[in-house]
Amino acid sequence: MIKELKNNGCRFMCNCKASGLSVFDMDVEDNVKKIEFSGVEEIAIGKKSEKSFPNVTTIIIGGEIEYISIPNEMFPNVKYVISHNKYFLNSNMLLMKEYGKSLEDDGTRMETIWLLNTFCKQPDEVIDLKSVEYIDKYAFSRSWNLKEVEGGKNVERIRDYAFSGCMNLKHFTFHAKLRGIGGAAFSNTSLSEINLPRGLRTIGPGAFNTVGTSKGFASCAGQSDMYEIRIPSTVQNIGAAAFSNAS
Repeated sequence: MIKELKNNGCRFMCNCKASGLSVFDMDVEDNVKKIEFSGVEEIAIGKKSEKSFPNVTTIIIGGEIEYISIPNEMFPNVKYVISHNKYFLNSNMLLMKEYGKSLEDDGTRMETIWLLNTFCKQPDEVIDLKSVEYIDKYAFSRSWNLKEVEGGKNVERIRDYAFSGCMNLKHFTFHAKLRGIGGAAFSNTSLSEINLPRGLRTIGPGAFNTVGTSKGFASCAGQSDMYEIRIPSTVQNIGAAAFSNAS
């Protein structure tokens, strides 16, 4: 069963599930700058969409929301995420707090911070990764002008396609807690120096299949675009074509 909800210039199309309403599509009127996710349990649009609402700058998350999956390109200019929800944080990005059981049998709960969306960040915008432990799939998708990402000392996992298509990304610091890099995580970027930390265990297929850039556009990697890389002895699995342009 499908249900339609309308709220302050927004139209949500929802699947009715036993657990509650799950949004699978939405539309936003052109004059709307602030949208609110509320009255449903899930925003499950996925990481790809042909729709874009560039005038939206603020997303408000209601307390009943349990899951959000949206593409960066749908909201390329979001600057503020205001959360009234224990699972999501106030930020200029979409950050989710996942709760799990502690390794100690004392009733405490572990918290893991996921970076889900950066909303097409520009080079002059702040990207604060200090609390982030997992970078989700397509988290930096469409951040074409991004050149450098600092911080991330607590990042343990970078999932598939996390930075894919960030053509101008030339610098990313890999820190000691990193344990896994997903498939195509840095594909179609311009990384030219890659220092992988000891402790890293897995590198997915095509993870560093980088490209050259010519006048701001992706081009075939030439000799000047190739990079040197040192793989730590802790790495146990390397996917096919993980370092396509390594020298």
